[in-house]
Amino acid sequence: MDLILTILVLAITIKWGNFKNWQAYYPTFLFWALGNFLYLHLTLAKPLWLFTTPILPRQLAEIMMSLLMFPCFLLLFLPHFPQKGTLKKTGYIIIWVFIFSGIEYWALKINHFAYFNGWRFTYSVIFNAFMFTLLVIHYKSPLWAWLISIATTFVLMTLFQIPFLNQ
Repeated sequence: MDLILTILVLAITIKWGNFKNWQAYYPTFLFWALGNFLYLHLTLAKPLWLFTTPILPRQLAEIMMSLLMFPCFLLLFLPHFPQKGTLKKTGYIIIWVFIFSGIEYWALKINHFAYFNGWRFTYSVIFNAFMFTLLVIHYKSPLWAWLISIATTFVLMTLFQIPFLNQ
């Protein structure tokens, strides 16, 4: 199933992704990938969610997600983001939250994704809304996105009692 999803996402990205302007999206891709790698490192002792795919070792699945799937999603998401209209922008983000959360829900149902330490699907939906909004902010104003990310990291780590230093 993981392979099917990967092939499907790649095919959709080849068809509708904006490869011509990939350089414009590259900093935001790095921001997203680095954020995921930091999450994995900071929550190593106490994760909130993890891929549990039986096909690949977890670390390889995480690397594939960060370095293959995230760029595909970004090449589909950012180029088509509406430039005007708050309602259009909000609706567009909601569509992507639905897509991303749907993929996560499916992965949960086939036991390729798991929650830990008080995290649940509702939090993922909220997080996805925050994440897609943050990606737009980063694309337009990277400094603000970094400041928001740092503050949010501290809040989430405090709320879920994740130690800042792993022993």
